[in-house]
Amino acid sequence: MEAADTAIALRPLEPEDSAITLTWRHNPEMMRMVVAPRRTITAEIEQRWIEQAIVDHREGRHLRFGIVRPDGRLIGAVHLTHIDRENRHCRTGIMIDPSEQGRGRGRQAYALALPIAFGELGMNGVRAYVLHYNTASQRLYTALGFQLEGRQRQAVYKDDAFHDLLMYSLLRDEPGATR
Repeated sequence: MEAADTAIALRPLEPEDSAITLTWRHNPEMMRMVVAPRRTITAEIEQRWIEQAIVDHREGRHLRFGIVRPDGRLIGAVHLTHIDRENRHCRTGIMIDPSEQGRGRGRQAYALALPIAFGELGMNGVRAYVLHYNTASQRLYTALGFQLEGRQRQAVYKDDAFHDLLMYSLLRDEPGATR
């Protein structure tokens, strides 16, 4: 793999991203891996969601970044949400286009996102919630230095079944936080 092929950048979401993010929301395998429930998303609903994400980002409530290749193509999204400035922790999650999975994009995105969380935002901890069957995300967070903190049994009802939810966290003074 050439260096240019592996380089990515983060940028705030933009209104025109909704066409791409809508395709992800209509991808059954991608939606199977996210904690959020399945629901019908129209182009209008997705556009409104992106517009609200842009406002939230600008105002510092939730930071949602597009992951882009050097050519500017949107290949994923990573977020820092539920930012609790008093207790200094936030949540994170990531989505990568299936055509870009397995190339280290998640690690690359977090090499850019974690310094924002621990540096710019001054967080002490970053948490990630993962469905028990999402082994790719479990491997990613473990490789990044996140620790498995616990399991909420049957916490998510999705696809006509209850699923366990795993919580991972990374603290400011742990090795993975200083990437």
